[in-house]
Amino acid sequence: MKKRIFALILCASLMTGEMTFWQAPVVKAETVSGSESKDSKVAVKKVATQNPTSPAGVIYANSRDDFRDESIYFVMTTRFYDGDSENNVQCWDGTQYDDPDDPEWRGDFKGLAEKLDYIKALGFTAIWITPVVENCSGYDYHGYHALNFSKVDPRYESSDFTYQDFINAAHAKGLKVIQDVVFNHTGNFGETNLFPMIEKQGDLSSSDCMKLLPNSGLPTDYNQLLPARQYDARIEKMKSETGDPEHIYHHEKSLGWEEYSCQTAQIAGDCVDLNTENPKVYKYLQDAYNSYIDMGVDAFRVDTAKHISRLTFNNALIQPFYDEAEKNGNDSFYMFGEVCTRDRDVWNKGVPPLSAPFYTWKESKDYAWSDTDRTVNEQSTLDNFNDNKDIEAQPTSDNAFLNGNDYHTPDYSKNSKFGVIDFPMHWNFENAGSAYGIALSGDKWYNDATWNVTYVDSHDYAPDQAPSNQRFAGSQDTWAENLSLMFTFRGIPCIYYGSEVEFQKGKMIDVGPNDALSNTGRAYFGDNIEGEVTTTDFGEYFGATGTMKKSLNYPLSKHIQRLNRIRQAVPALRKGQYSTSNIDGNMAFKRRYTDDKTDSFALVTISNSATFNNIPNGTYVDCITGDTKNVTNGSLTAECSGKGNLRVYVLNTAKTQAPGKVGTDGKYLYNATSVEDAQEQSVYFKNTQNWNNVTANLYDDNGALVQSIPMSKVKDGVYACTYTGNKTGLKVVFTNGSGSSVKAEFKDGGYYDTSGYKGQYEGNIIQVQSVTLDQKEINMNTGEKKTVKATVAPENAKYKGLSWSSSNKDVATVEKGIITAEGAGTAVIKAQARNGVEASVKVTVKEVPYDYEKVADGKLAIYFKKPSGWGSSVNCYAYNTTNGTNNKLTGEWPGTAMEKLPNGVYRCVLDEATAKSGKVLFNSNGAQAPASGGFDIKSYALYDQNGYCETIVPSDKIVTKLDVKFNTDVIETAKVGKKVKLTAQASGGSGDYTYKFILTDNKGNWYKIKDYSKDNTSTWTPGAVGDKTLYVDVKDSKGAYVRVGLAMKVTTLNVNFTVSPEKTAEVGSEVKLTAQASGGSGDYTYKFILTDNKGNWYKIKDYSKDNTGTWIPGAVGNKTLYVDVKDSEGTYKRVELPIEITKKTEKLRVKFTSKSDGTAKLGDKVKLTAQATGGTGNYFYEFVVCNPDNNWYRIRGYEKDNSCFWTPKMVGKTMLYVDAVDSNGNYWRNLLSVNVQ
Repeated sequence: MKKRIFALILCASLMTGEMTFWQAPVVKAETVSGSESKDSKVAVKKVATQNPTSPAGVIYANSRDDFRDESIYFVMTTRFYDGDSENNVQCWDGTQYDDPDDPEWRGDFKGLAEKLDYIKALGFTAIWITPVVENCSGYDYHGYHALNFSKVDPRYESSDFTYQDFINAAHAKGLKVIQDVVFNHTGNFGETNLFPMIEKQGDLSSSDCMKLLPNSGLPTDYNQLLPARQYDARIEKMKSETGDPEHIYHHEKSLGWEEYSCQTAQIAGDCVDLNTENPKVYKYLQDAYNSYIDMGVDAFRVDTAKHISRLTFNNALIQPFYDEAEKNGNDSFYMFGEVCTRDRDVWNKGVPPLSAPFYTWKESKDYAWSDTDRTVNEQSTLDNFNDNKDIEAQPTSDNAFLNGNDYHTPDYSKNSKFGVIDFPMHWNFENAGSAYGIALSGDKWYNDATWNVTYVDSHDYAPDQAPSNQRFAGSQDTWAENLSLMFTFRGIPCIYYGSEVEFQKGKMIDVGPNDALSNTGRAYFGDNIEGEVTTTDFGEYFGATGTMKKSLNYPLSKHIQRLNRIRQAVPALRKGQYSTSNIDGNMAFKRRYTDDKTDSFALVTISNSATFNNIPNGTYVDCITGDTKNVTNGSLTAECSGKGNLRVYVLNTAKTQAPGKVGTDGKYLYNATSVEDAQEQSVYFKNTQNWNNVTANLYDDNGALVQSIPMSKVKDGVYACTYTGNKTGLKVVFTNGSGSSVKAEFKDGGYYDTSGYKGQYEGNIIQVQSVTLDQKEINMNTGEKKTVKATVAPENAKYKGLSWSSSNKDVATVEKGIITAEGAGTAVIKAQARNGVEASVKVTVKEVPYDYEKVADGKLAIYFKKPSGWGSSVNCYAYNTTNGTNNKLTGEWPGTAMEKLPNGVYRCVLDEATAKSGKVLFNSNGAQAPASGGFDIKSYALYDQNGYCETIVPSDKIVTKLDVKFNTDVIETAKVGKKVKLTAQASGGSGDYTYKFILTDNKGNWYKIKDYSKDNTSTWTPGAVGDKTLYVDVKDSKGAYVRVGLAMKVTTLNVNFTVSPEKTAEVGSEVKLTAQASGGSGDYTYKFILTDNKGNWYKIKDYSKDNTGTWIPGAVGNKTLYVDVKDSEGTYKRVELPIEITKKTEKLRVKFTSKSDGTAKLGDKVKLTAQATGGTGNYFYEFVVCNPDNNWYRIRGYEKDNSCFWTPKMVGKTMLYVDAVDSNGNYWRNLLSVNVQ
């Protein structure tokens, strides 16, 4: 990871007034249009995909460039949301409690993709999903019982939606994907590529789906054994010298939880411990999991990390994945592990090698390591464990801690690049104070605790005594306080699905197959998120409907949404170092983060007030209340009360301004009063006047403005926004500069135009009513392709996508309406909408002879006629024998996939020299021909399951060279946000063509626009300016490959807008406005406008080529200045700057009086009073005395209190002074002469 910049900071306080939210410039990520790949087997080819670091509209200040910028929502994919009931599967060990309406395998990638906006509406930026690899056990819905690490489990995918599609969908929303990965173990059925014993066929809900492989090594009577004896047979093979001579698995039979055997023994019946010290094992794991990084996965959460030696991680299971991510253009890739320590102390039972901090460090000494000899590595991991038993010998770090108030560059020379879930905090999160305490005492032992992932509960445990075996059962305000700490203290916050609504509160988390999942903490969540929502940013949304709306309005959901927004707005809260020094408070800390663009300093107090001393002077603004404090004496008191409430005071610095108040008050974050019943209400406006933008202005019964809310365009001419609050009887006026609608009653879900309320908006979900096909019957010849066109009505239905299927894939297959005739017979092709509306066409296929082609010199071709009942893919396993040794000509069993031809025939091309004396076996999903041995290989021979049939006579057809033409609908230059159509046309070559569209930028980052498909067009929406190169990769049916590139320059309309003076000006002064546009086309015109805090708009200067304007403020108050810019193509951009107009400042003066009338007696108590006028803001007074001996003493230091008492201690003429300063540092001194008697 290149950008592991680490830091922490703090926040605490109070604020009044609401400030405009500061937003740093953002760089848009490249937009992708989705993958067309439907192969659930993970591709090996390395392909760069989008890395969503800075989606448009994100409020992040100042960047989102390492993983501490994220907050994580953790889902069990199968239990979240069901998007495709066709892939639902019951687990065969759960039959006692099976509910046909709630199968264990219920949620899927399609369902998760459909609800991404729910996760984004909560404000989360990353999704942690349970393992995706193919599983095999009687209760494997969670994904932790792997059978094949290199294959996605088909129970997650749909015929029209793959894992790649899900990754693309998440990236399109700006969300990162964290894949849960398992290195430590497989299930107890072996691993397809490392230790093959079985494969799965048929009904996956039945144990009968498991079919023994021919060379499984299991007993010949295995299928007749009882299940328990079958298990024993498998374990005996996996954990014995005879059954596992390569030591794919550890053979340790006894387990000590706090001993070295914890890392070499089997931790559960379905978790057989892989020998991760074996080079064959870890190299396979590297290859298998690198392929998911190639798909675009952004981070790994590593399961059961405690059960693998740190030495193995440091040598084999960390850096290869970072290297692969870097190849794919992702330099913010992150790995964090589950070092599961059910212990309240940092050091688990006093054993460092089995504790969370230990894994964050590189090795302190060199150990032998071999890429070929597992025994060397096994001895080294044992030595490493024994060498690190002494706690006091473990290293410490100050990477997480401030140096006073200063951030310092972390020292990562010993960092392992492996983060951890903070189990000590998790185990102490019964309450926030306990979790906070263990962090303060233990953070020095981590290389950098700011990278720790923190959560309260999970799919395994809740905190100790919470109780730990139930979903968090504490009170709601305890939850709120825990969350307030997680989102402001060091670390990356993580929430387990449903915690935002206290889902299954107090239910047992996991009881295995001994109860229905609906009675546990792993229940199905989908019923809580039915409906729709439209997001405009992380934590910002409108139009929530159904039970989803109720869930988003739940008090903890609202709390999380605001915490996410605050954390995103303050870099110190994400990446800052922290300190508790010079702070008087219970749960209070300060945090700071700096880099070349950022200086973010924050003070935080949770649930109680706190005083921060010896802090930098300056202006601090609270994110909760908007209160501003001008610190001149190095001290700030943040007043806060209410469990879970916060104060987050942020210092305005030269690089990073405080964001002001973030979000609206709720039940747990508020100024003076908890807002118990804040609700979300959405309104919709039909823009019939072609306004450039629309604002909804809400007024109370007295006509006072409550809030002005910018509206977002949701469809042609329709704009929407959401009000969150508890005010009733509101009125709404829609405005656009000089235009406005009539005032109308504000109604949730209301639909308006300029004339007022028109009724309830019905445009959220428009269902498909009908699907029609343009043909009812189709006659085809084998090998022929025809397209059937589908029409979906109504045209504006929300979910118009269709899933296509064939009743007989041996006769005809279909992809997006393109039908391919495979073999003689009839089939029904069906097109079905998501809501079940469908149409079908009957296809009759006639067999015609296929014109077989010659193969190249030095090659020979063999053909196989697929028997009825075999799968759609057929493999060819060819070998020859020399000197008693079998030579594998097509790789390991099951060999290489054969090329599919018409009429049910498959072809494989081999090297003639080695194959002509060889043998061949054909196989598909467990079936094979012949049963053993093999058929003799003959050139151009056609076989069936019984053997040789005939010799094919190939044609003399010449295959021409593959050629590709590639163009776009724009010439050389594209604009950010405007779609570009890409078109490629192949010619020559052989058979069908498939096209893949990709992109690289001038930094060498690669993005996949569209994966291989038969569609020769795609669209690309540029997301960032710069020089790009577009490529199309084309393959023909024989694998011939051509790449063609086109250079493209991407520009955008940029506007730099400055105001002099900045931020504040006085009534009657001259304010100069200057704008400078760039990146557009042709000439620019500029318009300057103004709005005040009452919603009134004023035009300062209309459109002209002059890029400057002047304005003389006439009234005090908060204003917003705008410049609208257009280029010659009509591209438009608006930029705004807030400014505060103040009264003309009078010079600071101070009146100083005393009741002593010029005389005082020794020992009297004399009251001194000062009163300042003029100046700016608050006044602070200091009183000083000069006695008759000309010695000076301070009576009282600077405070807001304008009076104090003085007791004379010496007779004679005495001079009294008062010094006053205002908020801007203006100073004035006055004096009194007193004769002491």
